Amino acid sequence: MFFFSLSILLPLAAGVVRFKNISRSYYPLIYLVAIGTIVEVASYIIRKNALVANLYVLLEFIFLCWLFHNFKQILKQKKWFYRIIFPFFVLWFIECVVFAKIFSFELYYRILYPFALVLLAVNQLNYLIINERNNIILNPVFILCCAMIIYFSYKCMIEIFYRYAPDTTIGNSIFGIHVYVNVLFNILLTLVVLCIPKKRAITLR
Repeated sequence: MFFFSLSILLPLAAGVVRFKNISRSYYPLIYLVAIGTIVEVASYIIRKNALVANLYVLLEFIFLCWLFHNFKQILKQKKWFYRIIFPFFVLWFIECVVFAKIFSFELYYRILYPFALVLLAVNQLNYLIINERNNIILNPVFILCCAMIIYFSYKCMIEIFYRYAPDTTIGNSIFGIHVYVNVLFNILLTLVVLCIPKKRAITLR
């Protein structure tokens, strides 16, 4: 399983190579991939990895919202950016700190935050389809939204089964397939990074 989780090295390598040549608006994605790589390694070394995982899911939500904010479209206004992040941070804080569940995977936050990210991705996708006049197939935002809808829809389903039906046959099958969904997500993230246009050179006249 750890071998498959190392597929995150693909977008990381692409991000490191292209870091200086892409717009700063995409930096949150590169940062998140780098953090995700550290988390994967740490989770392999530390078997009881709930603490690491719960810290990561908070950062994952914040960094992806930051990325959408940088796109200057559906989260263009800072007030909406903070209005989305704040309630989820409060929920995470109450569950993990106030109720001391940071060493547990049974958090309502883990069900709700991927659902919120799917809604953000769907809205961003709708915005692109309506407003983008160029070919969107290789648009990095389009690919990212498709990847997020696939991955976080599945992640949401996994968290529901983990909490309410962990030992069912369907639940076990869903958990088993997740590793392949994760690989697909990392491959799509690599494609996103490769499709990010070079930042425009500023010339003085």
